[in-house]
Amino acid sequence: MNDCILNLDNLGVESRDTKVLFASKDFIIYKERFTIYLADCDNNVLSRYACPSDDQRFDVVEFTNDILFLFAGKDFIVFDKLGNAPFGHNLPLQKTGRVVTKLMQTDSEDNIVFGTFLRGNLQFLNYDFTGNKRISQTSSWQMTHIIDCAVDSKKIYGLLDSTFLVCCSVDTGETLWTRFETQKIDKIILPYRNGLLYNCQNNLKFADESGNIDNTSIPLVSISQLSHIIDHDLYFLSNENKNIGCYDLQDKALKWEIPGKQPIYETLLSKGTSNKKIYDVLLYRTNDGIGIINLTLGQSAFFLSLTGSQRIRKTSDHILISRVGNRTEMIPG
Repeated sequence: MNDCILNLDNLGVESRDTKVLFASKDFIIYKERFTIYLADCDNNVLSRYACPSDDQRFDVVEFTNDILFLFAGKDFIVFDKLGNAPFGHNLPLQKTGRVVTKLMQTDSEDNIVFGTFLRGNLQFLNYDFTGNKRISQTSSWQMTHIIDCAVDSKKIYGLLDSTFLVCCSVDTGETLWTRFETQKIDKIILPYRNGLLYNCQNNLKFADESGNIDNTSIPLVSISQLSHIIDHDLYFLSNENKNIGCYDLQDKALKWEIPGKQPIYETLLSKGTSNKKIYDVLLYRTNDGIGIINLTLGQSAFFLSLTGSQRIRKTSDHILISRVGNRTEMIPG
């Protein structure tokens, strides 16, 4: 798998009038009419597979040899990178329920973790997608929404119905700890130092491996949403999701905050290079376009004016920007 390092001096944005599902320097996977194609860089089709009828909601995960897609929370399709015949199968919805979260990778090349909803209950599954079978599953909770989830150090973290946190074992599904908050938890939770970081009414909280809580308040900053963590640097959105800031969790100090004018709907971590130096960068999406923040320097690096953007996604060494009308902008790394 390749690293995505963007050329900040010349992004080289490429436009496609097709729905691109995955792209790398070696091949591209895209949809045309009722078929999904895998093609090489010379546009030679290597393999194809019938596209599920509901393709608006999908997730994709890259493995060493395969690209795994999940459509509409139930239809798996696996493409082989060498162009061998893809295969697909459907989840047994009466047993597992429909997938309602992103797909999360584990230490295994054949397993993924996801959350499901079945008959009024939520749970997480560790699933073998090649063998189409469960490895482990957690307890179920009588709630309606998994707001966010993450896998880290063989643990599954979940935020349910905005107030309930769970931590479970990936291998066994055993519940390690749970916590209920009387106030609403913001929708992004972040694994950190074998525990979990989350924001509750502008009160930054850290749950350690046993679920014990440590509280932190950042003076003069109103956190709207957490974004990402690199080492001990926490990146967050503030001022109703218009600003981007950085807080040092170890020194408990605000490092910088960049003001914005438009609400930010989505963020994505990557790498960038400029003048032969490599930096951590954050891509963000607003109504006006896609911006890039140089996290290392704490300053704006680029803004692409673009209307109709719906989602930004990192696949292998490319950034894909999905737009209305099944159009795609591709930024190579």
